[in-house]
Amino acid sequence: MELKQKCCHFTNLEKTPTVALVLPVFNPPTDWWMHSYQFCKHLAHTQPFYQWEFHFVNDGSTASPVFPLPTGHYTEGGNLDIYFHSYAQNRGKGYAIRYGFQQVSDDIDIFMHCDWDFPFGTDLILSALKEIPKVDVVVADRGSEYLKHLPPLRQKITQMQRLINRYIFRLKTTDTQAGFKAFNQHGKAVFLNTRINGFLFDTEFVRLSERNQLSISSLSASCRNNLQFKNFRFKVLVKEIVYFLILFFQ
Repeated sequence: MELKQKCCHFTNLEKTPTVALVLPVFNPPTDWWMHSYQFCKHLAHTQPFYQWEFHFVNDGSTASPVFPLPTGHYTEGGNLDIYFHSYAQNRGKGYAIRYGFQQVSDDIDIFMHCDWDFPFGTDLILSALKEIPKVDVVVADRGSEYLKHLPPLRQKITQMQRLINRYIFRLKTTDTQAGFKAFNQHGKAVFLNTRINGFLFDTEFVRLSERNQLSISSLSASCRNNLQFKNFRFKVLVKEIVYFLILFFQ
């Protein structure tokens, strides 16, 4: 790996739009970094107009080591910066992503979060870059085709969750749980006001965004063909039910 630790910062005379992505990591496969690094390099090399920051957050993984290098700030030079953040106790995906955005500078132009394996590839990210100047928040909509790739139980949970979003939470955006969001400074301020640590943080964020009258756009998203989906563990389901009740009474 060609990354070098970056110890100092310089201010560009001409402002380059900066995109910061936060990517949570919890007990990933041993070869996870090889794949993630390729996505990072691809985005930086094909989109040189942007300065790219990738903030990987180790959410208290029990496997060690998770990162290829110690926590810190590394650069390949040019427009690619990679940050590794870590804490000891597993806190949940929502907490990990909030933690990552808390480490990101306030002068960033575009904020995004997605899973470390880039489940929608890079095309969705590039589409969001074109969309975000027009709106405050961009969400991924996986449509009905996504359901066919899920195990039966997870399929039912996803269908139920979309119905709850429409008829109980009265959201205009029903597919809130796709692992991708993009937003501007207004969206970041709302995102940092979320409190749920589990998977339903995404629904909480969309709900708060609509309540704060932020403009939201949905982009059609298709998962990569080589992804494998598993059923949620019982312990996770119980936690998410608790989070749903919290959302319901907010």
